[in-house]
Amino acid sequence: MQSLLLFGGSFDPVHNGHIALLQAALRSLNPDHTLVIPAGNPWQKAERTLAEGTHRLAMLRAAVAALPGVSVDDRELHRAGATYAIDTLLELSAAYPNHAMAWLLGSDAFARLHTWHRADEVVQLTNFVVASRAGETIHPPPLSLRETGFKELRSVNAAQWARLDVAPPPTSSTMIRDRVRRGQSISDAAPSRVCEYIQSHHLYR
Repeated sequence: MQSLLLFGGSFDPVHNGHIALLQAALRSLNPDHTLVIPAGNPWQKAERTLAEGTHRLAMLRAAVAALPGVSVDDRELHRAGATYAIDTLLELSAAYPNHAMAWLLGSDAFARLHTWHRADEVVQLTNFVVASRAGETIHPPPLSLRETGFKELRSVNAAQWARLDVAPPPTSSTMIRDRVRRGQSISDAAPSRVCEYIQSHHLYR
């Protein structure tokens, strides 16, 4: 069985924290394949309009270009209506048979996993890599999940989670958008190619 790491999000825009988190997961899980998946219309973020998918996709591709084995998957950007993880996982299960999938996410999102659409089915399709700061308490969602190690994530294809201790740089997409609106530099917050893209396409003004 091979391992497939998944990293989904709005990535509006992708920033240094996202890249640090992804690199830490790559070192710990050592997956055979990795897909970074920009969300189309995430139903849990319906209150805010995202930058166009073409822009978020281009920035992501620029940000991960130097990471071996990492690809950007744009399937959610082509899906009509609200974006649900269950639909993506069902498609990927068919596209990557005999792969143990592991979804990378933060501890706060993991704690709310039971609120995801068809959450009981989601956990039967993938494992989870849960990122948290050292010493932070992780609160698993009320679902049928088992804590384990990274080796086990590669051999069992669902319903397990492993903790990933990380200390990502203190940045966020919200902070970047705010800085851009104020005309401030974002060079310390996002990869240089992403900063250049934002400037050349006049995003977040």
